[in-house]
This record gives sequence, C-alpha cells and structure tokens, in this order.
Amino acid sequence: MNCGKLLDPFSCQPIIPKRLFDRWMNLLCISKILGFGKCYCPNRSCSVLIINEGRRKDKRSKCPKCKQPFCFNCKIPWKSGHLCSQKEDDIDMNDILFVETAQEKGWVRCPECNFWIERSYGLPIITCRCQTKFCYHCGRRCSRHTCSCNEYVRERNRVVSAEMNMARTDKVIFACVVLFIIAVLIFFVQHYILR
Repeated sequence: MNCGKLLDPFSCQPIIPKRLFDRWMNLLCISKILGFGKCYCPNRSCSVLIINEGRRKDKRSKCPKCKQPFCFNCKIPWKSGHLCSQKEDDIDMNDILFVETAQEKGWVRCPECNFWIERSYGLPIITCRCQTKFCYHCGRRCSRHTCSCNEYVRERNRVVSAEMNMARTDKVIFACVVLFIIAVLIFFVQHYILR
C-alpha cells in the first residue's frame, strides 16, 4: 500500500488474463479523457463513447463509428432544423416511451453523460460507465463513497442497522447451538457414563 512506484500495465501483461488487461487499458484511456466533453452515440445499434477533443461549440456532430449525425448537446439523432429544445417532434417516439418507462421505474440519469442508470442493489453511490460517481438519491456528483443527502444517510443507517441485527441474530443462533450441544453432552454423561 505504501509503494510509491507506478504500476506499468505492459510489464503486467504477461501475468494477467487478456480480458483483464484489455479492461485495464480501456479504463486508463477513459481516465485520460475525463476533462473533455463526452456523450454516447444515440444510435441504438452503436452507442459508442464520443469525445469532444477539440472542445468545439458545434452541436451537430457525426459519430466516428456509425457516421450518423446527432446533436452533441441533446444527445439525440440530428434532424434538419433541429433546435436544442428537445420538443417532442425532435425526438423519436421510442425515446419518449423509454424516458417514460425509466421515470416510472425510478431510474436516474448520470449528471455527466445523461445516461440512464438502474440501481439494483447496494448503497446509492453509483459509478457510471463514464466513470462519474454520483448519489442515486439526490443526483449530485460525489468524490468519495458517501453523500451528505438525507436519503443516503437514512439508507446507510438502514443497511448498517440490518447488518448489526444480522450479526446479533448470528450470535443468538450460535449461543443456542452451543447450549444445545452442552445439553446433549450432559444428557449423554448422565445416562451413559455415570450409570
């Protein structure tokens, strides 16, 4: 833990699985581009991460992979005469239905890339695929594994309380098992050894 040396991925490549090495390299690449504007291609068959390396103000962009035009600000497919107002006629009906479903299910959008996130378990600090950490309850970015919002504190206290109750239950079960074993031993000694 106190080692000050950098871990070079290429020196580790021969001793780790290829899949892990590829994931490590992808995470290194993503960490290098965190300062740039980014979004995911809105084309459902593509969804590649797109970086605004030039920090241009243009809203009309073209996906480098599928070559489909889209609005970088709204993150929707481009249509002629597009304005960044996201009027219903600018958005595909499937997108509207998806957003309605996401809202009904209580999904939350990442504050950085606007990607919809569904939380299935665990504490509410989420790490999006763009590497942004945020609180699932209040939607604010978090630099650590905690948030100061009331919902997060309540949920964390519920989880800690449940874990403590589980530990108490485990201790009670263990004590009951020990007492049962002692009772069986006493019975065995009284009926078979002392006769």
